[in-house]
Amino acid sequence: MPIETALAKFESLYDNTIGTIAPTEASALVDLVSKHQPKSFLEIGTASGVTTGLIAAVMSENGGIDVQSLDISPTFFRDNTKPVGYLCGELFDGETPAVTIRSRTTALHAAQLFDPGTFDMAFIDANHEHPWPTFDLIAIASSLASRAVVVFHDLALYTFQENGSGVGPKHLFDQIPERLRCIIEPNLGNMYTLTMPDDISALAPALKASLLMPWTHSRRISFHSILATRGAIHKFWPPELMKAFDTAVERYY
Repeated sequence: MPIETALAKFESLYDNTIGTIAPTEASALVDLVSKHQPKSFLEIGTASGVTTGLIAAVMSENGGIDVQSLDISPTFFRDNTKPVGYLCGELFDGETPAVTIRSRTTALHAAQLFDPGTFDMAFIDANHEHPWPTFDLIAIASSLASRAVVVFHDLALYTFQENGSGVGPKHLFDQIPERLRCIIEPNLGNMYTLTMPDDISALAPALKASLLMPWTHSRRISFHSILATRGAIHKFWPPELMKAFDTAVERYY
């Protein structure tokens, strides 16, 4: 499906019930994917799959090979009668890139599923409560190529919430060095990018500072998730991040 057709389809499907990015953000995401022309793309948070399909449609015109989308739920979070990713095929039904939607799977599984440096680009749009976006980046970083571009959604979400719990993307953004981050302007600058450094340990100070911000999770984080995040830190990150993580768990878990 041509990119223009996929965008038009996205707009025709869009409303506030399908849990996706706004049409202006979709257009900006299309521009980013077209610019960077990733061969492999990792999405964290599939939901309806409409964004998954849009990403695949863009990649199909730029030599893309593989799209992997992970979601914790087997069903769409706003309608459990529908499978997760049920709208993906409305925007892309081709063979290349190959699209794989993995339910009951989160960013914390990435290192088990994918080789180091697999993905050229990623989109994180899952749990926005703090510290989840930080956990997601910690978990997928080893699977990202050097200079990979990571797009985060809902930078401004907390400003629309009574309790402000969706501040996770903002806490992380504030700690990332300015040279590595860029706000994407549509929809009041609600998306931003991170360009991965050549050595992921360069991000450890930012992640440390983010972890130590008070956590806003409304549901208790599972002990399995704490152990999995700690395992990722132990395997891929410097000791200073482990110390901060353990301190944050003691304070906020």
